[in-house]
Amino acid sequence: VPPLGGGPPPVSSIGAGGPPSGSPAGVAAGGGAAVGGAAAGGTAAGGAGAGKSGGWTTGGKVAAGLGGVALVGGVVAGAVLGESIAEHGVDGTMEGMGDGFAAAGEWAGEAAGDAGEWIGTAAGDAGEWLGDAADATGDFIMDLF
Repeated sequence: VPPLGGGPPPVSSIGAGGPPSGSPAGVAAGGGAAVGGAAAGGTAAGGAGAGKSGGWTTGGKVAAGLGGVALVGGVVAGAVLGESIAEHGVDGTMEGMGDGFAAAGEWAGEAAGDAGEWIGTAAGDAGEWLGDAADATGDFIMDLF
């Protein structure tokens, strides 16, 4: 089945000057030799797969790096937790963690309230500015006439 466009011209239409312009060398003459400098079954760099490095992909490198960071983080957290348990006991350590989580929850609630208040004020200011801008634009246009 010829490719879209009807395929290459017949061999008899090729003059002494070689294949017609725009046709890859060797394809119009019916040969399966070189196309764009690459031999059949290989690459232009020479040999099958010569352009591949055979190393890790970028995704593999990122995953390995993140895995290493997680491992180090787990080791550090385990060491800190182990030291706290040795110093305060399991009950004391769990109580301290609970206090820390409670303080973080209070802070998050206060921060959310502050953020909501700021958003309301900012929206009001933006609406006021937009109204003033519309008035100024209307005055400018009326001054033109």
